[in-house]
Amino acid sequence: MNSTASSRVKRFTYMIKLLLCTAIVLAGAVPLSLSASAQPLPDLVFFGENPNTSHWGVEVQKENDLLPFDASVAFNGHPAHRVTNVSGGWWGIGMTLQWTTRDISGYIPYGALEFELKGSRGGELLQFSLSDGRSPAAETGSVPAEASASWNHVTIPLAQFPQIGSFPASAWNTLLITKVNGEDLNTLWLSDMKFTSRYITGYEPLILTAPQGTVPAMPSVVTAVYSDSTTTEVPVTWSGVPDGSAAGAFTVQGHVAGVSVQPTAEVTVGTEADQGTGSEEPQPAQETPPAVETPSLETVPSSGQQEHVVFEGVRTDQYFGSGGSLKLETDLVSTSSLPVDSTVEGTYNGQPSYKIAVTKLADPNWGYWNGVLAADGWTSYSLEAFREGTLEFYVKGAAGGEDFVIGIMDTNDVKSVLSLSGLAQTVTTDWSLIRIPLSRFTEQAPDLDLSIIDKVVLENASTQGEMSVWLNRIKFTQNPAAELEIASVDPVKAVTVAGLPPELPQEVPVTYENGTTGTANVSWEAGDGYRVRGRYTVRGTILQDTGPVPVTAEVTVVRALSDEPHVIFLDKKKAQWASAEGHFSLGMEQALDDQGMPVTNEQGNPVMTLPIDPQVTFGGLPAYRLQVTRIPGPNWGYWGTGLTMDNWNPVDLEALYERGSLDFMIKGLAGGESFSVVLTDRAGALGTVKLSDVAAVTTGWRQVSIPLKRLVPVSSAHRLKESTAVTLTSDTGTGAAPLTVWLSDMRLASEASREVVRFGTKLTVPASQLPQLPELPATAEAVYNDGTAEQVPVAWDAVTFSSWGYPNPVQGTAQGIDLPATLQFTVEGSRSSGSSGSGSGSGSAGMPEEPEAPIAAPVVPAASSLYPNGAAGTYTLPALKPAVDPADALLAVVNVQPGALKEGYKAAAPGPGQRPVMHIKVPYMSGVTGYAVELPAGTVSGAYPDAELSVTTDLGRVVLPADLLNPDQLNGAAAIRLVIRRSDTADMKKTVREQVGGRTVLDIHLEADGVILPWESREKRVLVSPDYAPTDEELEHPERLVILYLGEDGEAEPVPSGRYDRTGGRMIFSAGHFSRYAVAWGSRTFGDLAGYGWAQEAVELLASRGIVQGTGPTEFAPGRGVTRAEFVSLLVRTLDLAGLPAEADFRDVDPSSPHYQAIAAAARLGIAGGIGGGLFAPDAPVSRQDVIVLTERALERAGRLHAGAADSLPSGVFRDAEDLAGYAVPAVSALYGAGLIEGAGGLLRPEAEMSRAEAAVLLNRIYPY
Repeated sequence: MNSTASSRVKRFTYMIKLLLCTAIVLAGAVPLSLSASAQPLPDLVFFGENPNTSHWGVEVQKENDLLPFDASVAFNGHPAHRVTNVSGGWWGIGMTLQWTTRDISGYIPYGALEFELKGSRGGELLQFSLSDGRSPAAETGSVPAEASASWNHVTIPLAQFPQIGSFPASAWNTLLITKVNGEDLNTLWLSDMKFTSRYITGYEPLILTAPQGTVPAMPSVVTAVYSDSTTTEVPVTWSGVPDGSAAGAFTVQGHVAGVSVQPTAEVTVGTEADQGTGSEEPQPAQETPPAVETPSLETVPSSGQQEHVVFEGVRTDQYFGSGGSLKLETDLVSTSSLPVDSTVEGTYNGQPSYKIAVTKLADPNWGYWNGVLAADGWTSYSLEAFREGTLEFYVKGAAGGEDFVIGIMDTNDVKSVLSLSGLAQTVTTDWSLIRIPLSRFTEQAPDLDLSIIDKVVLENASTQGEMSVWLNRIKFTQNPAAELEIASVDPVKAVTVAGLPPELPQEVPVTYENGTTGTANVSWEAGDGYRVRGRYTVRGTILQDTGPVPVTAEVTVVRALSDEPHVIFLDKKKAQWASAEGHFSLGMEQALDDQGMPVTNEQGNPVMTLPIDPQVTFGGLPAYRLQVTRIPGPNWGYWGTGLTMDNWNPVDLEALYERGSLDFMIKGLAGGESFSVVLTDRAGALGTVKLSDVAAVTTGWRQVSIPLKRLVPVSSAHRLKESTAVTLTSDTGTGAAPLTVWLSDMRLASEASREVVRFGTKLTVPASQLPQLPELPATAEAVYNDGTAEQVPVAWDAVTFSSWGYPNPVQGTAQGIDLPATLQFTVEGSRSSGSSGSGSGSGSAGMPEEPEAPIAAPVVPAASSLYPNGAAGTYTLPALKPAVDPADALLAVVNVQPGALKEGYKAAAPGPGQRPVMHIKVPYMSGVTGYAVELPAGTVSGAYPDAELSVTTDLGRVVLPADLLNPDQLNGAAAIRLVIRRSDTADMKKTVREQVGGRTVLDIHLEADGVILPWESREKRVLVSPDYAPTDEELEHPERLVILYLGEDGEAEPVPSGRYDRTGGRMIFSAGHFSRYAVAWGSRTFGDLAGYGWAQEAVELLASRGIVQGTGPTEFAPGRGVTRAEFVSLLVRTLDLAGLPAEADFRDVDPSSPHYQAIAAAARLGIAGGIGGGLFAPDAPVSRQDVIVLTERALERAGRLHAGAADSLPSGVFRDAEDLAGYAVPAVSALYGAGLIEGAGGLLRPEAEMSRAEAAVLLNRIYPY
C-alpha cells in the first residue's frame, strides 16, 4: 500500500475506534476456540446466504449507513454487497464479524480469504489488509485482487499478507478493503466472503481412456489437494467431453463450484485394439533398481515441433478498433486491446483467453472491426523456417458457426488474410484446434515476406455480424505433419533422503533431430526403495509416435533416517523463534503449541516462527520458508531464527564432534544466498560459520553438510554436551536482502558428507599476450565444505573475453561433481600493450581491442534550440535604455512596463508545441558590474500563462518560466527585480579559488523592495548561459569546463548540467535555485584507474560535474558492480531529470537514502519500476541489458530519443544477441537505430553485471556536451 493510501486507511481506522470500543464492551472479546484435531476449522463467514458482518465505509455509496445489498445482482440466488465510489477519489470499507475480536492464528498457516468478485466493467483493482481495528501499527500489508466482468472466485492465502508474522492474529477484528492507488472504481459486487482454514491448491491427476466410438465416462467427483496437503473428493461437472468419434488425446475442462483452481482430465480416445483387454498381469522388470513413487503422469505423445507463440494466456502487444454498425468490446483499461477472459467459460487448459465480442447496432448499414496482435513485441520475426508449417490456434464460439478473418502481415504492411468459412473451418461451442498452412497465405499474397512478419491480423468477415468467440494458444508451428524424433534427453538429477521418494520432473528438456529443443512428458517407473545411502539410476519413458524414448535419472540418497543420531526437524512441530529489527523484515507467523493454541513468552508477547510453505516440498513434506526483505529504516539491521533440538532441552553432541555434521536441505530463489549458521547452548554461541564458506546454494534442492569441527572451535567442543539450538542469522550488521530460501530435513549426522562448495582457480593474463586468449588448465581447484581443496579434471566451455581489468568468468564440467566448475581470468596492463586484430585460443573468439558495445556520441542540439533567438514564438521587446541605480552606482537598471509585456505576450505567436517567449535585451553599459531588470510582480507569478521570460545582457542570458513564484511568495510587492551581477570567489576556500581562477562568476537572484526573494524548486528550472571566452588551451578540451555552485560555507558543488556550448560560444546550465555560479576547470581524478584507460576520461569528466562520486578521496572502484539505485541516480543526474518532488512508493527505499529522490523521479517518469511486492531492490546489481532499457526510457523522457526509433536489431550486430531478454530487445534496437550503440560483430553481454567504469563510459557518451 502506498504511503498516502496507508495513512488514509489508518485515519479512518481511528475514526471507528470509538464505535469499536463500544461494541467490544457490549459483545466482549470473543477468541475462537481452536481444535487440536486434524479436521479443518469452521469457516468464518462475513456474508453470503446468511450475512454475519458489521461494516463501515468511507467515500462509498451506503443505505442506512451500510453497504447496500443489490437484489438485482445475485450470486447463488442471494443478493451481493455493492461497492460504488461516490467521490472518484480514495475509498475504503471495513468488514468485521459483528465487531467482535477473533483469534485467526489457526487459519493463517494454510487458510485463505475467499470470496466471489464481479466488476461492472472488469479489470477493477482493489486491495485487502488485516487489522485489529485499533492501532495502525497492528495492520498487515495489502494484497491486491482484480475483478472481471462476470463472477469469479478469489482466493488470497492468509500467509501471503505482508508482515503477517508480526500481525497480532489472536486479536484480529477488521478486514480493510481499499482502492489501489491510481485506479478508478466504478461499481463492483462482493459475495460469499469468508476465512477458510484450508483451500484447494490442485487436484490429483486424472487420466482416462475410452475406445473409439464411445463417449468417455467422466467421474462425478475429483480428488482435491488442499493447502494443508490433505485430500478430499469434491463434486465436479465437465465441459467439452469428446463424443468418441475421433481418436486422439483431449484435455477436458472440469468445474468445481466455489473455488479458484479448476481441474482438467486428460482423455485418450483410441481403437479397441489400443485399449487392450485389461486381463494381462504386468510382467516384472528385468532390473529392479530403486524406483520413484510418483502419481500417474501424462503420457500424451510429445510433439517435438519448433514453434513461435504469439499468445498463450499472457496479454501481448496489440491494437484493435471498430466502427460503423459493429462495436467490438475492448479492455476497459487499455481500450485498444482485446479483453482477456479468465472465467471458466473463457479458460482453455488453465489459461485465460482473448475474447472477441461484437455487437451490431441498428445503423449505419456498414460496419467493421479489426486489429493486430504483435508476433514478437512489435519487432519482426522470421517465419522462413516455418514456410512448410502452420498458423494454428484454439477457438470456441458462444453459439457455434461464427466466422472471422485471420492472417499475417509483414513490416512492409503486405498482408494476407483468409476467412474461416473460406478455409472450410467451423467454429463450435467447444474448444477446437484450427491449423492454417502458411502456404495458403503466401499463395494469396506472393509479395508477403515471411522473413519480416510482425503481426497476426484479425478482422470481421463480411457475412458475420454479432458474435462472441474466444481464442487461445495462437502460434506458428514448423512442419506439424511430421513429428520430429528426439535425438537426446538432458540428464536428470535429484536428491532425496533415504526412505523418501525423490521429486522427479514430469517434463524433461529434449533435443530433436533437427537441432531444435523443447520439453517432453516423461513417465517414471513406480515402486519403493531408497532406504540406503548412495546413488541410483531410475528409468523413465517418453512416448511419441515414432516409438518410446528411454530416460534415466540419477538419484542421490544423502542420508538414511536410521543413521541419524538426532533429527532437528522434518516438519513444523519443532519449537523455534524468529525476529527481525532495524531495516530488515523477516516473514514470520505466530507459533502454535501441540494443541494448536498460540504460544506467548513470559511477557505475554507472541512467539514468532518461520512459516511452512505448502507450495514448496522436499520428500513430500512442506519446507520452511526463510524470506528476508529490506525496509526503510536505520542503517543497521538484524534478523535471526532459532530451531531447537529438543524443545530447548540440552542434547549431548560431544560424541559427534570428530566425524559428525549439521546437515540440511536448502533451495534458493535466485541462487548464491548466504547467511550465518550458529550452534548454541543455553549460555550462547558455540561456533559460527558463513553458509557460503561451506555450501553452494542453487535454485534446486542441495544438501548442506557442515562438519562440526568446522562449525565449533576446539575450545568450545566441551560445551556440545548441552547443545540446544541451531540459529540462522544475518551475516553482518547490514546483511544481504532480499533473500529467500527454503529449508528442510535438518539433522545432526554421525558422519559428514564431503561436498564441493566452490571452485577457486584464477588466472592473470598480461595484456601483451593479447589477442591470443589463455590456455586453460586441465584441472581446477575444488574447495570442499571441510575446508580442504584438491585439483579435479574439468572440461571447459569456450573462452570468451568480455572485460579489461577485472575477472572474466569461464564455466566447465567437473567429472562426478554436479556443481558447475568455474574459472576466472583477468587481463592486466594497459590496452595499448596488447596488439590489435583478432585471434583465438582454446577454440574461442578473438580479443576485441575496444570495450564491447561502445556508446556513440549523440547529436546535441545547439544553444539556439535551447534559448530564444527571434524564431517563431519569441518576441523581443523594444529597446530599453539602462540607467544607473541611485542606490548602487555599479548596477544598471532597466524598467519594463506592463503594456510592453502584454504586447510581447500577444505578439509572440508560438507555433505548435512552443511557448510564448518575451525577450528583453539589455544594452551594454560601461562602469557597472551588473544589471537589474525591473518587472511587474505578475511577470513571474502567473500573469502570463505558459510563457517564458528571456533576459540577455553582456554577462549572459537567463530564461525563467513566467510562473516561477507563487503570489504569496511576493509578500505583497508590486514589482520585482531580476539581478544578474558579476561576482568573485574572495570568500571561498583556496581549492575553490584555484579551480575557478579568473573565470566568470555570476550572482543571480530576484529581489523585491530591496530584499532578496528566496527561491528553490525541483519542478521549475531556470536556464542560465554565462558569456565566457575560453583560452586556446581550454578550447582543445572544452568538455572539461564545468559550472560550480558557490555555497555560503566556502565550499563549491558542481552543477551536473553545466557544460560549454560550442555553437553558442558560452556556458549553459539549468538551475533549481538562485545563487552564485562560477565557470571552472574540471580536474577530478582518482588513483585506482590504472588499467582503465578506456574509461578514465569519462570517469573524470563525470566526477568533475558531480554526476559520479568516488568511493573514497582517491578511489573510484572502477571494477565494482553498479546497483539499481546507483545507476538510476546517475541517469537522473546525467540528464537532469529530477523534476517534480515525489515519493518513492517502495518499502525497501529509505527516505534518508541519497538515492531516494532519484528513484522517486524515475518511478514517476516511468523510467524505473519495482520488482513487485512494493520493493525496488536498490542494492541489487544491474545487468547491462537493464542499463540499456533504463537509458532508452530516460532518453525518451528527456526528449532525446523518439519511441520506436528502430523496429528491429539488424543481424550480426552483436554475436550474443540471442541472449537478450525479450523486454530488452526494443530498447537495444532503439539505441542502435539512433546511433547510440555501435556494433562491430562484438559482444553485448546482456546478462553481465555493469561495472562502474562501464557505466561512466555510457553516461559520458549520452551526456549532452
